[in-house]
Amino acid sequence: MVRALANAKYGRDVGPGVYDVHSPVVPSVSFIKDKIKSFVSTGILNGDTRLIWVNPDCGLKTRGWAETIPSLRNMVQAAREMREELHGKDAVAECAAQSMAVKPGSRGVGGVRGTSPGRVCQPVCACCL
Repeated sequence: MVRALANAKYGRDVGPGVYDVHSPVVPSVSFIKDKIKSFVSTGILNGDTRLIWVNPDCGLKTRGWAETIPSLRNMVQAAREMREELHGKDAVAECAAQSMAVKPGSRGVGGVRGTSPGRVCQPVCACCL
């Protein structure tokens, strides 16, 4: 799907899932990073990785806390590592600082509401590139 969007010159934010929430397996950081790298390699969004949101593949209602919490922690760590690889340590620090400055419900960078756990310099800014 990401490749098809890239080929169609899709130009808006995209949030492809990085792990299957229907599986009880907790995905490793390296597994999630490999998924992210596969999305980036498509050239989607003209290579602007800041428009890629890192998400589980859909809602988490089928999983218990014992699977959900470590899976999300690994997803957040993978996104942080990829953000640093793609944009450098300064981007990680800047993103964290800006995410603290946007209040929930307000409009953040790109006009996205501050309650979203999403992309670069958006609160919570944990799962963004």
